[in-house]
Amino acid sequence: MKMFTEEQKASVPRVIAVTSGKGGTGKTFITVNLAKAFCQQGKNVILLDGDFGLANVHLLLDKKPNHDLEAILSNECSIEDILIPVSERFSMIPGGRGKPFMAQLTPYQLLGLINAMDDIATRPDILLLDTAGTISAGELQLIAAAGEIIMVVTPDMLSLQDAADYIHQLYIHHHIQRFLLIANLTKNHREENKILEKLHSMIGFGIDIILKPLGHIPKDECVIKSSMCKHINPKIFPQSKTIKSIKQMTEKLCREPIKSFARGGLTFFYEQHITLHKGI
Repeated sequence: MKMFTEEQKASVPRVIAVTSGKGGTGKTFITVNLAKAFCQQGKNVILLDGDFGLANVHLLLDKKPNHDLEAILSNECSIEDILIPVSERFSMIPGGRGKPFMAQLTPYQLLGLINAMDDIATRPDILLLDTAGTISAGELQLIAAAGEIIMVVTPDMLSLQDAADYIHQLYIHHHIQRFLLIANLTKNHREENKILEKLHSMIGFGIDIILKPLGHIPKDECVIKSSMCKHINPKIFPQSKTIKSIKQMTEKLCREPIKSFARGGLTFFYEQHITLHKGI
C-alpha cells in the first residue's frame, strides 16, 4: 500500500462507496442523508450518482440537471458544467436516467469519467458514490476503487443473501476484505447483531472478510411522513430516529482514520486497478 505524507493526506478526498445487494434497501435515501450529515459537521461533500443508467439522486434532491455524465463521454462539457450545487457544502454529479447504454460502459469509458473528475479533486473532503446495486463488472470496478465501502442491508433474507453474494464477488475478483455495514429498517440493536451473524454465516466464516457495523436505522414514522419530499429535513423532523442514527454514523466515520488514500485527485487507484485487470 502506498504511503502518504500528512500534507498529501490532508488534500486527498475520502472516497466512500455506498452499495447494497438489491433495490429497496433505502441505499440512495441513506446516501443523500449521509451527505447532508457530513455537511453539518463542516465537511465539503460531492455525491456522485453511480447508477449511470437509472440515476435517481437528482430526483430525491428535487433537481433537474441540464446535463449528466453522458455529456462528459461525448466531450460536450466539463465536469464543472454538470456539477449541481445542493447547498453551500454539498454538490452532486448526476448519472444517466433512462439511458441503458450508460449502464454498460467499458472500462475505458469508466476511466474517462473518473479522470474527468480530477478537475474538481481539491473541492470535496468527502466523495460519496451512490452505486447502482448491480453485480456487473463495471459496478464492481467502481466500488473497488473506493477507499471505503458501506453495505446497506435490511432484515429481509433476500437482501442479506444478495449482500452476501455481492461481498463475495468483491472479495474474489477485487480482493476487498473490509466492509462497513448499515442495517436499515431494524427493530433494535439486537436485530442488527442478528443481521451481522446471518451475513457472516452466508458469506462463510472461513473467508477472511471483516464486517464492521457502522450502525442501524430503525423503522421511522418521520421517513413515511416525509416520503413526498423524498428526504428528511432535520429542521422539520428534529426528533427523527433516522436523522439521529445517520448523524451518529457520520460522527463515527469522522473519528476514524481513513483506511486508504487516493493516488492523486479523485482518480485514486482506479486507473491502476483497470490497468491490472485490462492490461492497458
